Amino acid sequence: LVPLARTSSTSAGSGKCVNNAMGIPPSGQTYLGAAVSGGNTIEGREASLGAAMRVHRTYYSSGQIQNATNQAKDDVKAGRLPWISFKAPASWAAMANGSGDAWATQLAKSLATVPGPVWVAVHHEPEKDGNMTEWTDMQRRLAPIIHANSNNVAFTVIYSGWNTFGGDTNTLATKWPGDAHVDVTAIDAYDDYGVQRSGGAGTKHLQIRAYYVKLAAWAKAHGTAWAVAETGQSISSAKDDPQWLVNSYHDMQDLGGAALSYFDSNDNSVTDWRLNDKVKFNAFKTMLSETAKLC
Repeated sequence: LVPLARTSSTSAGSGKCVNNAMGIPPSGQTYLGAAVSGGNTIEGREASLGAAMRVHRTYYSSGQIQNATNQAKDDVKAGRLPWISFKAPASWAAMANGSGDAWATQLAKSLATVPGPVWVAVHHEPEKDGNMTEWTDMQRRLAPIIHANSNNVAFTVIYSGWNTFGGDTNTLATKWPGDAHVDVTAIDAYDDYGVQRSGGAGTKHLQIRAYYVKLAAWAKAHGTAWAVAETGQSISSAKDDPQWLVNSYHDMQDLGGAALSYFDSNDNSVTDWRLNDKVKFNAFKTMLSETAKLC
């Protein structure tokens, strides 16, 4: 199978539907959705919001291909774009040397049975988890396998926003698998204003638009779409800046981002990012009418 074009012929504009086989919208259309856990479900959250999420982030171990495929089918049926993260079945170095080829083939062929687009990543936010050269080599090995065995699956790489743009040395250039391999370049970035850490409470809001500008420039230069795979706002941040989430979404629309996925969870977290908070919930709800959606 030959991967289809990464751009869509659908005209730009908020709320329009996207008919690209990989679900990649044109500039000006931006999906809004979430990962939902921590006592909530995607269906329950949609019921409380009175509208559907348009992207659904989920996370799986390497042995859960069928579970992920089943959820992706449910998501597409419900009008959501599935965006799935997997852990690799072997070390990054082993994967780069071919140990994961059969697994990647199985994954691609399984996700190819989903009647709509799927976005997939293998080991997101890798920066503090091992040798980045090995991670990059793994991505370079896996992407062609995914593309060769599916037409509907977009290969995504998801970096830590702070480690990429916040002053660390892990720039995009040092961990880039190659233009031919990446369909969507993404980051995770959180506004942890007021969150208590070892050094005290955060005193600054995340200026996420500055990350967008850099990410958009990279994506344009390297022929990919760009997105945010996880973002979250602390309760303290929402009290201090109730428009932060709305502004984050509108800035992404303005700069041509493809998707903004909120981390509606408190799992493995330094604080409670959930949309249970009224300020964040209402901000998120106001934006759902604008979001791009699958045709």
